[in-house]
Amino acid sequence: MMTTINVSLPISLYSKTKDYAKNYSFASVSEVIRQALRKMIGIEELTENGFTKKAEQGILSAAKDKPIMAYRKGEDYDAFMDKLLRKGAELNAKKD
Repeated sequence: MMTTINVSLPISLYSKTKDYAKNYSFASVSEVIRQALRKMIGIEELTENGFTKKAEQGILSAAKDKPIMAYRKGEDYDAFMDKLLRKGAELNAKKD
């Protein structure tokens, strides 16, 4: 379950945070802020894709060992994995 808060930021800080989210494949500025808060208060840090480091390594390792069935023939594999990890991050963000 999530709750909503309002935070006022200087335009320059918001702009840099928005750029950071885009450059590091965060789903949103909110996810960047959640990640920063997790790190500050000592909750297990998530990767930029929204997984624990152990879970992400497991996903990537499994994908290398056995291609995922949803992977479409002819689709760029790296693009597919990026899409998969982004979807996982979105689902993880909804759990927070």
